[in-house]
Amino acid sequence: DFNPDNSDSYPDDADLNPEQIINKLHLNTTLEKYSTTNQYMLSQLLLTLIKKNNPNFKTPDMTLWNKQFGIILNVDKRDPREVEAVIRWVHLEEPFWASQILCPHTLRKHYDKLVAQKNYAKNKFAPKPADSNIITGFFGTYDLSEFEEI
Repeated sequence: DFNPDNSDSYPDDADLNPEQIINKLHLNTTLEKYSTTNQYMLSQLLLTLIKKNNPNFKTPDMTLWNKQFGIILNVDKRDPREVEAVIRWVHLEEPFWASQILCPHTLRKHYDKLVAQKNYAKNKFAPKPADSNIITGFFGTYDLSEFEEI
């Protein structure tokens, strides 16, 4: 049984699928109290999704991965749920990035770029408000509805 107060003790995730790992990640409410667990869960999630795409991927030094996720969470002050969402997006929806993000170090290096691309993809297909053809600029307000879409 997993005890969150003992940071040296990790749950056995060998047989968990990515959804189960994510569900465990969302159980953690305070970053300070569960930071080691978040680091571990994010490491396991990343490894699981990489191995889903490449079953022959060599198991890395998980202690190093945990430390790197610790930097992402504690030094960069990233929300563990956002990091989890970015990892899922990269490895389940983005073939280019799935082949690039193979460790927490490259995830951290490209993090802002990944978040921007993820948000762009999400917002690109979001319904536009009715007045989206009206823009306000430095020189006034313009109605672009008379122009043909490109």
